[in-house]
Amino acid sequence: MLMNECLEKFEKHLKFNEKSKWTITGYLNEMEYFSKYLETKYNGPVYVEDITKDELKGYLNYIRENGYKASSRNRVLFVFRSFYNFTQEEHITDEHLAKDLKPIKTRKKERVYLTAEEVAELVDKIDHQIVKTAVQTMYYSGLRVSECTNLTFDDLDLKNQVLHVRQGKGNRDRDVPICDELLEILTDYLKNIRPNISSNYVFATKRSGELSGAYINRKLKEAVEELNWNKMVTAHVLRHSFASTLVKNDINIYKIQKLLGHSNISVTSLYAHSNIDDLSEAVNVL
Repeated sequence: MLMNECLEKFEKHLKFNEKSKWTITGYLNEMEYFSKYLETKYNGPVYVEDITKDELKGYLNYIRENGYKASSRNRVLFVFRSFYNFTQEEHITDEHLAKDLKPIKTRKKERVYLTAEEVAELVDKIDHQIVKTAVQTMYYSGLRVSECTNLTFDDLDLKNQVLHVRQGKGNRDRDVPICDELLEILTDYLKNIRPNISSNYVFATKRSGELSGAYINRKLKEAVEELNWNKMVTAHVLRHSFASTLVKNDINIYKIQKLLGHSNISVTSLYAHSNIDDLSEAVNVL
């Protein structure tokens, strides 16, 4: 079976199993990159049955040489496993080529996060009003960048101070309270900043009718450079910062789990890091 035909079936399989649109897009993109790699290598179409384990290993080595971090290569391996689970279930392939491939051990790094003062400095340096409001929204709500950019007016309930997050990671919906500070920011944004266009997205530019995560990260990078900070700040760091602030203020970790939309408390616990001030305070009780 041609790879493109198999990927069409794989997409239907993912949809049938109610994977989120973000998961489906991510899986298909990774498999299409792999398919193009093989098409270029052999100068012709790819048949799923002809692919070997050595070619999977070769591709993983190829993306390593092209700058993929260990965590990104592990994600590709996870996609391979999901794909070959499917091809075996459907009797498309005889062998599960990814079954015995081991993930790369990665050194866990403490997550970057910002203090409230640093967030205020950062926001002040952002020269795009729509991006500025999106950044404040992520910091005060803990939304993922995709959840933020996909907010529509149907999801925004200012009267009851709630954000309705539709199909977050893992295809899970959740409600996130809007704090008083964010309510004031969003009210001002809708009244004075948002362009008068027909787009149903809350964060939308005149040109495209939407706002991309890539553009938000670009503006964050520019602001960080202007501040001369020696750290990389992406939209996801705002989510880390939201969680870290709640942990620092002794908010119950199960409540934080609900706000972040984590299915597993162990993921939320990764945010419960300590800074040097916390550690100094701890040892001074001795």
